[in-house]
Amino acid sequence: WVLAAASRSEAMSERSLRCHATSPKFVMASRASLLLLLLSASSAATLGVASGGVARDALFTELDRLPVFVLANAGRQPLQYTRDGVDLALFYEDPRDAEAALVEAVDSYPTLGLRLQPTGLGGALRLALDGGRAVLVPGGANLAAAKALPPILASGAEAWGAVGTLPLFGCRALRKPLDDEPGALVTPLFLSHEDAREALAAAAGTDDPASRGLLLEACALSSLAEQLVAGRVDGPFQFVPSRRAARFCAELQSGGSTAAVPPTGSRAGGA
Repeated sequence: WVLAAASRSEAMSERSLRCHATSPKFVMASRASLLLLLLSASSAATLGVASGGVARDALFTELDRLPVFVLANAGRQPLQYTRDGVDLALFYEDPRDAEAALVEAVDSYPTLGLRLQPTGLGGALRLALDGGRAVLVPGGANLAAAKALPPILASGAEAWGAVGTLPLFGCRALRKPLDDEPGALVTPLFLSHEDAREALAAAAGTDDPASRGLLLEACALSSLAEQLVAGRVDGPFQFVPSRRAARFCAELQSGGSTAAVPPTGSRAGGA
């Protein structure tokens, strides 16, 4: 690291949604794409920012290296809901929240064969921005932390009460060298507040980075994406998946995770 000079209930009331899983309007990525996601989930996505901004497709493609989690049936079709006449799916940032949602969904829809499906954040963000066909559900602790932090972006405070706002955490004075580009530095942005806090403390060499004038900041992924595409924010940035999500994908890829199927504690399972 280099120091440079420079909840589910809040995200979406699921009771207000109507299940629409039997006739989904979109499907998940191919098996090859899923395997690539599982293998790369422990890595970060890096984006340079040209003077004209980042191409939207390039942004979504890079963000697809980071996993989010959706409830899906055995055919990998997402469980959808209807809100204001629009069919949408919920994509969870924290696999623990996705597991809890899975238990509830299996109880409500025991015949659908529901399980957890990791998929790329970029595709989920595209659906959310284009027609509101997805909601990104942040972890409750991350959302609470983001509300208490100053903004990273010059545009100011975020509307953290907006549905599906996914926080990113970082510090504008924190830079990280790129392994494959000697001399190149990027600003890391973490999907996990805990991971970001620990990284900043390690870089500062103290458990109290604020004593050195280093403050953790937050921004919404949707706001940053808009500014990246418009070329209104400096970079480059590196988007870092949460260690928890990376571990979950690693266990799933190795066959060590049972979270991809309905938990045994579900009432639908007869427990």
